[in-house]
Amino acid sequence: MKSVIQNERECYICGRTEPLQVHHCFEGAYRAKAEEYGGKLYLCCACHIRAHENESMLQFLRERAQKELMNYYGWTEEEFRQHIGRSFL
Repeated sequence: MKSVIQNERECYICGRTEPLQVHHCFEGAYRAKAEEYGGKLYLCCACHIRAHENESMLQFLRERAQKELMNYYGWTEEEFRQHIGRSFL
């Protein structure tokens, strides 16, 4: 998994090491961009379910991913919009 957010193979939320699932921080029309630019991280099954059921957790992960991608690629918020399609901040 290519991720600019996380190097460790553990749940980003709780730290569990298995079973893990890959979470795309930008979903829907933006999922392919998350794949392309490394906007993914690991979540355990329980945290992955909670993330998709809890809008505030989902928004936290989107914002964190956007900040990490902007830092990694040296993008401004406008450049992030150009590459990904919208800002999540």
